[in-house]
Amino acid sequence: MFFLFFQAEDGIRVAQESRGLGDVYKRQVYARIKDDKTCLVILNGSDQDHLLAMDRYREVTTPFTRGVEVTSGEVLDLTGSLNVPARGVYVMDLQ
Repeated sequence: MFFLFFQAEDGIRVAQESRGLGDVYKRQVYARIKDDKTCLVILNGSDQDHLLAMDRYREVTTPFTRGVEVTSGEVLDLTGSLNVPARGVYVMDLQ
């Protein structure tokens, strides 16, 4: 079993007054892999919806094309961009 952590999606990249340490962690993606099972977690701590380009996470999502959100059963397409609602969380079983 191992974990993969990705850089926060919207870290502070330009010189500007900091709004606090939380700015760096507004959107996070991480995965847990055990044997042949992969779980992907996406967190959007922002007050705005965010369109997440899934190709950035190919290292984990290949060869999977969809994720099943474990709490709702919703099937999410991982081949393009994924809309993550404001303050939204996805916990997906990759398939």
